[in-house]
Amino acid sequence: MLCLVGLLPVMKGDAADYSQTVDLGVKSPGDLVSATATPPGKVLTGHVVNPGGFVWTGGPATFNGTIPMDFAGAHAGKFRGTYQPEGGGAGRLGGKPKIFTWEMDTRGTVIDLLIIQPAADENHAYLAKPDYNSTGPVAFKARVEGAPYAGKIAWEVKREYKTDAGDPYEKTYEFNSPNDQAVNRTFTSEGGRLTIKAVAVVNGVPISKQILNYVTGVAIPDATITKRLRTLYTPPDGGTKGLLTGIAMAESSYRQFAKSTKYALEAKWPVESPKTKFFPQGAYIGMMQVPVALETAWDWLVNTKAGAAIFAEKLQSSGAEVAKLQATRPGLPDLTGVQLENYALGLYVGARARYYSPVQVAGRWQWQTTKNQDLLKYVARISDNVQ
Repeated sequence: MLCLVGLLPVMKGDAADYSQTVDLGVKSPGDLVSATATPPGKVLTGHVVNPGGFVWTGGPATFNGTIPMDFAGAHAGKFRGTYQPEGGGAGRLGGKPKIFTWEMDTRGTVIDLLIIQPAADENHAYLAKPDYNSTGPVAFKARVEGAPYAGKIAWEVKREYKTDAGDPYEKTYEFNSPNDQAVNRTFTSEGGRLTIKAVAVVNGVPISKQILNYVTGVAIPDATITKRLRTLYTPPDGGTKGLLTGIAMAESSYRQFAKSTKYALEAKWPVESPKTKFFPQGAYIGMMQVPVALETAWDWLVNTKAGAAIFAEKLQSSGAEVAKLQATRPGLPDLTGVQLENYALGLYVGARARYYSPVQVAGRWQWQTTKNQDLLKYVARISDNVQ
């Protein structure tokens, strides 16, 4: 039996012949770590006694660990094995070298930062009331886990939105919140994708987490739309009181937002103009299909006001064009209120043809209606849908 002593690990009670501690420092979930046993000799064997919550591979001397994503707190791991001392060790029996035992402890702290609110990939749709242009309060709350922390959570929220044709509209909001306490933010007249980053500096080490969220639109009742559009337009004498309602129907089917997919999310996004031979998709936006801006895309009140202003300008331009034509064509009659609106609708939609043009018949000047079918259908659709 004595001849076996040199072949077996020599234990001193429960203690190893050589012991060491490896300080892994402050880490985060998902980090990779490594620990190497360094006894005074050649390592022969090694194994994990206690993983300390980590996932370890390798050996017999060097072990590589992965910190699970759901782990936070103090880490205490233990490894054991055998080694042959340098020079073969003292006291040979039967010509075989003596084998000793080693033990390695790993220590460390894993600090995690949890974003509790909002949830990852959460969509914050506009509230239905009062103005259909704002989210409710969005809570931002994060908590440090794995170590005591009385500091602040620093938030960085980047909002981005672009149509298929345009450049992105981006803005970054920065604010702080107490650890494990919520602060609220409301998004008004804006929307798109939110890249949300939370940062805490714990014991001098920055810890961060990042998620994506979204802000999208909501359906607006027809009656609410009609009431507003009728108040935004004062027609010329003999004109059409609710003309803007017809324009909104022709341009967007009475919608500021419609279900579509953007940023891989199917939701109610601003209505973009379709691709034409003159313009790419998304050149115009929203209920009245006005030039793209962040607020005209995300606030139907701004969009309809812009549309009303554009049509008013087109109506004024129409009056000036008609007067100029009349000045060089004696006897060319005035246009009625409805005819002047039809003329202005051609300018609003960007038609190259004019809805009316002067012609001389039997020596008398008169107005002739366009033969452009697209323009005729556009104006007819507006007239048929006036509310």
